[in-house]
Amino acid sequence: MIGIALAAVTAVAASLLAFGPGAPLAQESAPPVGGSPSPGPVAEGPALVDLDGEHVSLRYPEGWTVAGPGTDSSAEVGEAPVFRTITAPGGEHRFCFSVDGTDGGGVTSREQQEEWEAGLPDVSGLSDVRRIALEEDGAAPPGQDTTRLELTYTNTRWDEPERWVVWQYTVIEEEGRGYLVQADIPAADLDAYEEVVNAVLDSFEPVL
Repeated sequence: MIGIALAAVTAVAASLLAFGPGAPLAQESAPPVGGSPSPGPVAEGPALVDLDGEHVSLRYPEGWTVAGPGTDSSAEVGEAPVFRTITAPGGEHRFCFSVDGTDGGGVTSREQQEEWEAGLPDVSGLSDVRRIALEEDGAAPPGQDTTRLELTYTNTRWDEPERWVVWQYTVIEEEGRGYLVQADIPAADLDAYEEVVNAVLDSFEPVL
């Protein structure tokens, strides 16, 4: 079992930061209704900048805000998970990245994604959860087990409650780590943001 709790939410520095793939879907982690407006469509080929030094090389859109607790010490992975939220101006478009330890039980990325997905009906505030795709990455390097889960859901705690989400989860059992990269955006912006979502997820590389 991967040590990430579904929908467990922790307040840090007056910001609610979620640990686990279901947590950014939970009502506590969504911005309150009536908040800042959506930034709207992004330009083609947005500039990406590097998020390094936390067991990962990851690129994200320039101008987005990075926040959250984290650690650079591999010895602390599993005890103090690395977690970052990367949020667009307006707060309705978000990436999340986390690293946690595995228990060596041999759970595949697909099995873990299916378990997280099965727990979504228990997340407060969610409705109309619909799977679009669950696909394994056959091109992942040896020793890396990667799966992408694409969903839509509704959560009225967001200003734009109809949501589109992708979870990309990688297990490197030899290192005892699981890596999650998540995109969560308004479903209406799928066409405008699909390119940048794919660019961010494809930029993921673990630092071993």
